[in-house]
Amino acid sequence: MSTRFASQHRNFCLYLESPKRKLVNNEVTHEGGVKCQFVNGTYATDDTRIAAALRKHPACGVSFHEMKTEADKPATGDAQNAAA
Repeated sequence: MSTRFASQHRNFCLYLESPKRKLVNNEVTHEGGVKCQFVNGTYATDDTRIAAALRKHPACGVSFHEMKTEADKPATGDAQNAAA
């Protein structure tokens, strides 16, 4: 199950690891890095390391937040009454 994050900024982007810059034939190229590009304000990942790093990121809770899944939500009174 993927972990989802939401931002009020539709195209929010951050790097967890900066890409390395190289000069090749007088042109700067970028290699590597971990880029988290939000699309329409959401970002989803199945990688637990990326999810953990996003939770610890200084912008978490400010520029973006983790979305709760159905399993994370507390049971409602109807569900509790049905189980009894």
